[in-house]
Amino acid sequence: MGATPTGIPSTSSDAIIIQRLIKCGLPPKYLERGQAGVALYVKEHRLQLPAVVAALLPGVDDIPPDKPGGADQDQQPGLGKEFQNQCQDALKWAQWAMFQGEPQAVLADVGQQNGGARGVCGAVWGAIT
Repeated sequence: MGATPTGIPSTSSDAIIIQRLIKCGLPPKYLERGQAGVALYVKEHRLQLPAVVAALLPGVDDIPPDKPGGADQDQQPGLGKEFQNQCQDALKWAQWAMFQGEPQAVLADVGQQNGGARGVCGAVWGAIT
């Protein structure tokens, strides 16, 4: 799902992520651009990367509590699925921050420039270290 072309969040988990980024201190001018804005913010404020990644990922407060009496997941399937969706959407946002742009386009460019899959792997690991 992710951000629409205008940068407006398209899922409720995106809205939750936006709220965490607001609490983290991301300025509205970046948040208005959605995932691309987060990528730009991280590019311009590299020292804030750990705080931004922490804000993107769900924390322990976001994990649904267990039902009293030991009820299993089958009795409340929506809660686990909702948390899983939040995690998946958070990873999409983190990819934008990590690659400082649209992940698939960045990986395709790196692959063409640096010899396919090995080039992508080397470029990604080289950028992390």
